[in-house]
Amino acid sequence: MKIPFLGRLFEKRSEEQPEKWWKIFTGNRSVAGISVTENSAMRVATVYACIRVLSWSLASLPLITYKRLERGKERAITLPIYNLLHISPNPFQTSFIFRSTQMARACGWGNAYAEIEFANGGPVALWPIPPWHVTPKLNAQHELYYTVRTATGDIDLPYYRMLHIQGLGTDGLKGLSPIQMAKESIGLSLAAEEFGARFLGEGANSGLVVNVPSGLSDTAFERLKTSFKESYSGLSKAHRVMFLEENMKVEKTTIPPDQAQFLETRKFQVREIARIFNVPPHMIGDLEQATFSNIEHQAIEFVVHTMRPWFVNWEQELSRKLLIGAANQNYFVEFLIDGLLRGDSISRSQFYNQMFMIGAFSPNDIREKENLNPIDGGDEYYIPLNMQPASWGSQPPATIGVASLKLLEDRKRSKGSAIIRYRIAKSFRPVFEDAGQRIVDREAQNIRRAVKKYLSERSLNGFMAWLDDFYRDFTKYIHKQIAPAANALNDAIRPAIADQIGQITETDKQIGEYVNAFGVRYTTSSSGQMKALLKEAEAEDIVDLHQAAESIEGRLTEWEEKRPSKIGMNETVQLANFITKTLFAGAGITKLIWTNTGAKPCPYCEEMDGRVVGIEKDFLGNDDKLNAEGEDKPMTIYRPTSQPPLHEGCECQIEPG
Repeated sequence: MKIPFLGRLFEKRSEEQPEKWWKIFTGNRSVAGISVTENSAMRVATVYACIRVLSWSLASLPLITYKRLERGKERAITLPIYNLLHISPNPFQTSFIFRSTQMARACGWGNAYAEIEFANGGPVALWPIPPWHVTPKLNAQHELYYTVRTATGDIDLPYYRMLHIQGLGTDGLKGLSPIQMAKESIGLSLAAEEFGARFLGEGANSGLVVNVPSGLSDTAFERLKTSFKESYSGLSKAHRVMFLEENMKVEKTTIPPDQAQFLETRKFQVREIARIFNVPPHMIGDLEQATFSNIEHQAIEFVVHTMRPWFVNWEQELSRKLLIGAANQNYFVEFLIDGLLRGDSISRSQFYNQMFMIGAFSPNDIREKENLNPIDGGDEYYIPLNMQPASWGSQPPATIGVASLKLLEDRKRSKGSAIIRYRIAKSFRPVFEDAGQRIVDREAQNIRRAVKKYLSERSLNGFMAWLDDFYRDFTKYIHKQIAPAANALNDAIRPAIADQIGQITETDKQIGEYVNAFGVRYTTSSSGQMKALLKEAEAEDIVDLHQAAESIEGRLTEWEEKRPSKIGMNETVQLANFITKTLFAGAGITKLIWTNTGAKPCPYCEEMDGRVVGIEKDFLGNDDKLNAEGEDKPMTIYRPTSQPPLHEGCECQIEPG
């Protein structure tokens, strides 16, 4: 493939850095006395960090070419420029390297250029050109063209052959260099950095004056100067004892760095430079004013207010220059920014739930956004049963058809509200699994450490005492992990219940009690299992500590593999029904109906389906036997059951009686 200007641009002359001609023509020395150029500015850590964040944020996102449809859009993967932008714009660079380089130039020089190579009627490659080699111009007919400086002379390119990413400018032809516009701030940072380096390099001492009352001959002066430099100058000689003679006195002449507010200046310059590039300070490592409550919002603001203008800039320039002609008028280029806007698991679950409830997302739409494979039947869209188009008024239009009316009536007669609550609860399984995984990981890590410490020292009593202390305190950690997930599920499920029964009461206090009860249940189970394993290893009042350690390790491995998914599966159903029952009771409902959602076929759940009890009563009591059609033996109930789940994996819900 022919390389249009790349070879000529990268000859010896192209290796010249722009500092030389900047110094000659632009007078780029700051008031602080430091020469500031685009390249020298990159030596300032804050400038480098800001440009890195901007460049890598843009380059890391998928850049997709779409085709407009009558409703919506689809990826135009067969279009030649799809791979050009998404994978590799030229044989030597990936899309990431090309875009990050161009973005760095746009942030530093205010402009980024790339020649567009055409073949067979369309673009086939993009070749980056250093911005200091390009000058945009207007001819006598006010037509835009670009003059490219090469080793063999200047070459003019028409506007359609130059991809030009232009930063903020004032003439519409080229962007202004942020480095030159802010050279005083950057120069101050460079000066402060040089001052600090020289201060340490000179032994962390301020400037000194040596006063000799009797005066010195030239020979004595040179000897004294050499002696001071060799004996006391430099970091390694900072704390040597200074010997003086002939009534000499040493006096400081400069302000110490603490009095000159050296550190405060450096801190301020970090934020000042971050302000130039509109980058939140926490994204470049300045966490002094960051909190857990504002970082996520700052990250979203970074996408909306910092990156979005750059995205639009790139998208419009790429679409304008690469999708030319009538055949391409229905195509456009767009960054896929969903990845930058992803919140934490709880925030995403709340968003997905709301979109699912209004029929905007199907289960497979949600799974796709979470990078999961689709499931059978997951393309169906659902809406609340008590909603209809406003245009219907009090009755649906006659034109809807008999079959559609029958379908609506069937849906009204279905277990709609229970199914909706089941789906909400199911959407929160990943959130509870994440919380469960953190709990199990912390628990297993601490127990393994204790086993190694106590059982290796044959201190069984020490290990037993440690277990009691650990699980007494561990409930606080469990509460910290589960409470956000429980509150999020509560917030998500309350609107669905309000749609069903009307006015609802507050449940914050009850949610706190539920989380505390979960912590007690969890720690009681864990502690009991650990002590049972120690009991099993006991023979003739002597515990086989090796066997005990192996048994404990096996149980921890089992917990790590299975417990998080059990928490996600069972606690979402348990908590959803707990919230429902609490709100039903607050609304004055006195009876409950066990409702099998039909999500998972189960003969025991089918047997329970439709069973009615008073809201204060249990559906099943301790040691009850539940018979089911087609099952060889009954299910024994080991604890009073006032609400689902009936068993592990049960997905039933309660309804008002």
